[in-house]
Amino acid sequence: MTPKIGIFDSGSGGLSTLAAVHKLIPNAEYFYIGDTKHCPYGTKSPNELLKITSDIVKRLDKWGATIIIIACNTATTRCIHQLRKRFPKLTFIGTEPALKVAHDQGSQHPLLLCTPATARALSVKRLVAQNYPNSPLFIGTNSPYSPAKPVNSAQVTILPCIGLADTIEQTLTNPKEIQLLSNDFIPNFSVPESDETKIKQKLQILFSQLPPNIKYDSIILGCTHYVLIRHLIQPFFPNATLVDGNQGVAKYTKLFLSQLHS
Repeated sequence: MTPKIGIFDSGSGGLSTLAAVHKLIPNAEYFYIGDTKHCPYGTKSPNELLKITSDIVKRLDKWGATIIIIACNTATTRCIHQLRKRFPKLTFIGTEPALKVAHDQGSQHPLLLCTPATARALSVKRLVAQNYPNSPLFIGTNSPYSPAKPVNSAQVTILPCIGLADTIEQTLTNPKEIQLLSNDFIPNFSVPESDETKIKQKLQILFSQLPPNIKYDSIILGCTHYVLIRHLIQPFFPNATLVDGNQGVAKYTKLFLSQLHS
């Protein structure tokens, strides 16, 4: 039986997740919803976001999806546990910042780029504690962590990238709802070259907040939208490795399907 996989995000960022999963599992049928109507998710209250995501899951369920991939860190951290309770017959796979991946690769000074909501999420706080026990450097206000100074030992810096996902989304004109049959091609979803200058300027403003003396060895792309501009982020950190969670989601989905049919 052909697997039916539903994927959703607050816009086009989740298409990078779709591409990664599709590459490992090309023979599945996919349904994608880019929920630009409610973008950004980070500004919604917990109850609002749960209703929004529940309505999307109902649509994907109606279309026949049995696996739901939440291709949004904010929606994962805030809603995945409640969604599993509301839809017990569906399998939910979430996304989270790839802090463990960076740690396992030996990164000593990773920089986590994420939305403000993800930066302050309890699940991210748990990931930080598990992988980088030193109190992190949190750039900006309303930090959920104790004040910290740079240290020579392993330490993560967290940068809430206010407005970056919105800036990226505004440049994209790809379809927001997609159905892919087995072995179909994924439509192009790259940022137009004409809009790259605007995004570079946004990045310059965000990165100007960082401490000047830290040499980051990895950059964790903690929002699926950021994966779409990795080629614009890399030049700011030429000696760092860019890490995202899409490969982990794809591998986990493939493993789940292989166990399901073994």
